[in-house]
Amino acid sequence: KPSDTTVKIGTILALKHVSTGQHLRTDRSHSTESGSNQQLAYAHGWAVDELDRWQVLPANTETPTPGSIISYGMQVRLRHFETGRHLHSHYGFVEPATGQNEVTVYGDQTQSDENDHWVVERWGSGAYGQTWKATDPVVLRHYVSGMVLCSRDLPMTGDIQPVMCSGAGHAEDDKWRVVLDC
Repeated sequence: KPSDTTVKIGTILALKHVSTGQHLRTDRSHSTESGSNQQLAYAHGWAVDELDRWQVLPANTETPTPGSIISYGMQVRLRHFETGRHLHSHYGFVEPATGQNEVTVYGDQTQSDENDHWVVERWGSGAYGQTWKATDPVVLRHYVSGMVLCSRDLPMTGDIQPVMCSGAGHAEDDKWRVVLDC
């Protein structure tokens, strides 16, 4: 395990959904079947692999130095390491299995918008202003909608599970763990 558990701008991590044990993932072969027709974000796999890696970036309007420590309450973007697209959600498109806001990946290194912004909170307390530690369970709150990234044990095509934006961030389905050894 890494000795430094502080999450910083530029950190590469995986996110493990606590309730299901699955990892947040995307790849070029899965797109939404309805809605925005963007590349799908979903939960899959018990072990971390290269499709589960995300890089923590600042919000579009901020320019902190790479390696800057991230505090709870800050806005960040998560760029998928393999595809270069950002974790994204928006109003008007729903995830069919749950009826909640769909979560996709969008853009590239030059194309990103505020729908790619997520506020990091420590699950259960928010802990605004404190340092984001990989050892803490977290909630990722979509900046625009105020809803949180969650998943449920509802099989979709194959062995993938839906990921969506829903709720206030207090449910077990809203809790994620950071994996740094990826």
